[in-house]
Amino acid sequence: MDRSQKDKPYGCLWEWERMTVWAFQWSEIITTAKDEMVLVREHLKRKSEELSVSQYLSENFPDVLAALSQNLATDSANRAKDLTQV
Repeated sequence: MDRSQKDKPYGCLWEWERMTVWAFQWSEIITTAKDEMVLVREHLKRKSEELSVSQYLSENFPDVLAALSQNLATDSANRAKDLTQV
């Protein structure tokens, strides 16, 4: 069976109402998993850096951190309010 079929995504062999059959080579699965791990690693690195900055601010500039937190909370509340009005 050809993995490149008209009107179907690459790798999709069959589709039923409650099931889809995909076919991939192990090398494709491994490459995709490695790419996803790179994204996760980059995200965790950025998150770690954010937490480090937040800890530094809390220890050295608590007033600045409090102001930033207040602004973020206000922005989130305003966005939530805007969404409920749509």
